[in-house]
Order: sequence, then C-alpha cells, then structure tokens
Amino acid sequence: MTNALLISLTVALTVLGQVVLRWQLRVIPPPADAAAYPGFLISCLANPWVWATVMSAFAAMASWMVVMTRLPLNVAYPFTSASFAGVLVLSYVLLGERPTLMTVLGTGLIVAGIVVVGLGAAGRT
Repeated sequence: MTNALLISLTVALTVLGQVVLRWQLRVIPPPADAAAYPGFLISCLANPWVWATVMSAFAAMASWMVVMTRLPLNVAYPFTSASFAGVLVLSYVLLGERPTLMTVLGTGLIVAGIVVVGLGAAGRT
C-alpha cells in the first residue's frame, strides 16, 4: 500500500469511529449524575457498535504504525488533521449536526494547512 493510502485509511477509520460513537451515544441514555456513570459505562461496553469503534481505532493504529515506519513524523502527522474535515462533513450529513461558521472557517484553515504541508513534503522527495 502507498503511504497516501495508508494515511487515508488511518483518517477514514478514525472519522468512522468518531461518527459511529457519537451516533451510539445519542442512543444510550446519558448519566443523570455521577452515581449513574458506572451504569452508563456498562451500557456503552455492552453495545456492539461501541466495540466496532474500538476495533476501528485499533485498525487505524495498525495502519498508522506502518506509516510511521515509512515517513518522518513531521511529514505524516499533519495529514491526520484531515479527520477534522471528515468529522465535520459526516457529522452534518449523517447526524444532522450543524457546524457554526467559525467551525467551517477553522476547518478550512486546517485543510489549507494540510495542503501546505503536502506541498512541502512533495518538495522533499
């Protein structure tokens, strides 16, 4: 697999895990007070979708470990910021969470930063 594909896989699995976790935490009743947290955590751990997010995080970590053997950290790590844009888009499309203008602008700056880092990395090869 190419480095770009592995980084994309890492980001996609991370975004997927976050969106699915948020989706399920809307289904599981939130704890009313501190005494209810143990029951809440048990409910979370009994949910197969929550475990799917754990597996997604594990797979993302495995993909990332391969990336770390191939690229310098200061080149590869900024690309993980693409997860901000992925979460922004999918949380809007799938969960109906409306971002603020400042969130959209901030995410745009992050994407611009990723482009700058990508251009710099391309110049190194």
